[in-house]
Amino acid sequence: MAISKAVTALERRGLVERHLCSQDRRMVRVLLTNKGAELVREVEAARAEELAFLLGYQGKERHAELRQVAELMDKLASRVNRLRRKS
Repeated sequence: MAISKAVTALERRGLVERHLCSQDRRMVRVLLTNKGAELVREVEAARAEELAFLLGYQGKERHAELRQVAELMDKLASRVNRLRRKS
């Protein structure tokens, strides 16, 4: 799916808004709406809970740690994907 189609789909769902740049009409900024930000928070919380379950942790006190682990895993996956594209 092309980026513009993906953004249009997100926009239709009320998750993002497009903002045209006044200095450069070719540039469009895509920003999360409040609804989009809430969905991101819900997904992050669900991912942390799933990770906690998989790692055997219980309780919300570990969620911050698990979010950090998940973020590090995402960064690592992005780097691996970049390296794969280069080869």
